Amino acid sequence: MGMNQPPPPPGGQYPPPGQPVGPPPGVDPNAGAYPPGQPGYPPQPDPNAGAYPPGQPGYPPQPDPNAGAYQPQPDPNAGAYPPGQPGYPPQPGYPAPVKKSKAGLIIGLVLALIIVGGGVAVALVAMGSSNKTSPTVVGPSGTATPSKTGTGGQAKQPDRGDFKAVYEAPASAKYQELATTIKQVRFMELLAEWLNESLALPTDVKVAMAECGQPNAFYSADKKAIVICYEMWEFAAQLLDSSDDIGNALLFLFVHELGHAVIDLYQLPVTGREEDAADGAATVIMIAGDSPEIVVSAAKFFDSLSTRRVELNFADEHSLDQQRFYNMVCWLYGSNPTKYKNLVTNGTLPQARAERCPDEYKQLERSWDKLLEPYIKN
Repeated sequence: MGMNQPPPPPGGQYPPPGQPVGPPPGVDPNAGAYPPGQPGYPPQPDPNAGAYPPGQPGYPPQPDPNAGAYQPQPDPNAGAYPPGQPGYPPQPGYPAPVKKSKAGLIIGLVLALIIVGGGVAVALVAMGSSNKTSPTVVGPSGTATPSKTGTGGQAKQPDRGDFKAVYEAPASAKYQELATTIKQVRFMELLAEWLNESLALPTDVKVAMAECGQPNAFYSADKKAIVICYEMWEFAAQLLDSSDDIGNALLFLFVHELGHAVIDLYQLPVTGREEDAADGAATVIMIAGDSPEIVVSAAKFFDSLSTRRVELNFADEHSLDQQRFYNMVCWLYGSNPTKYKNLVTNGTLPQARAERCPDEYKQLERSWDKLLEPYIKN
């Protein structure tokens, strides 16, 4: 028995035999029904284009909305790194300072001396109004020329001598330019004038530049002379990067030798190493003269010097370079713990040493005040 044919689909008859049932080829009966991205479905525009944050997986790289907005910032700690920190100087990522010419170093040093000398003179002496006989400056040719008239006041002890500037011509050709420039800017005369206004002397003392055969600065008790060697200028420039630090370190070394000189000239008692006492004298004079940057540069000098030592000389009359570095940092901190607290907080000065530094500095200051008081022109 034959079966009845099913009713035709709505809207038309059955397709011819062999033709698939459904919409015409190429027409997706579910167009709009499949969510974008289904297999076999043509790529659809991203409905969230612009909504994905840049950098999501599969999303095209977006332009940086802050491109050009970031600017290199100056180092907020520039100048705040204490000497002796790893990598100092210079700090990683910062260009090393350009070293200046010899003439530039000398001029910078002389300017520092003029500025610092005034502060140190205030530390050493309340300036008086009495004049004294103009001292003599001996040039390299042996001729004598008068220096400026001193303006220091009267000390308790008699003033029977003067500091006198002396320039010894170097034998080595490489120091000729340096020697000429130092003489032209009257570097040693400036030192002599500053000291003559501050201290009464029992005899004349030379402040001299000389070639020594090695980097050095020293006081000769036999010749009554404070000598800065031409080689020391060159050596300091190898250890330090900036002309300010080089000039400051040389000034500290000179005042260190002045410490030896006054110990000898005034027959001052010393109950420990004289080298440590001279470091203490130079530190107190510079800090009291409102020139702590001199002490900072000197500390950098000895910290840098310590890295060049092949072996340690425990028999030397000087403390080890690192010990001198820590002493100077300690005394600087001790002079004003609030101002220099960063030396402790950043780890430059160990806390255990820092606790003693205020008392150490007070003892240094009190001792040198008492020892030098009779010879200060006030």
